[in-house]
Amino acid sequence: MKTKISESQFPSGLHINFINLKYIDDFNKLANIIDKNFDIELIENVDGIWSRYRTYKIESFEFQLMYHEEIGNCLRLRLKRDRSRDKENYEQLRKIGNEIMSLLNKASK
Repeated sequence: MKTKISESQFPSGLHINFINLKYIDDFNKLANIIDKNFDIELIENVDGIWSRYRTYKIESFEFQLMYHEEIGNCLRLRLKRDRSRDKENYEQLRKIGNEIMSLLNKASK
């Protein structure tokens, strides 16, 4: 099945949702793709009861891979951030989401 992404707006900001990857096992698949294919630093890894978060940093850009049982898997910006750069950060988040989707779809062929 081909992976697709969608965008959702929340008060906390933009989420890039992985439509066909909504389970906790898919979180590990996404984290492995990020770890193997991006020059990136993992700065936080939180395993909660109903959610998991991995916070990454590329140069000065920080984002999170998040799993929540009600939302599924998505990329999002950190909650506490300088919102004056959101437009640029959303573009960067979209770019990363599209690259992950492309890698997933290439691997599933």
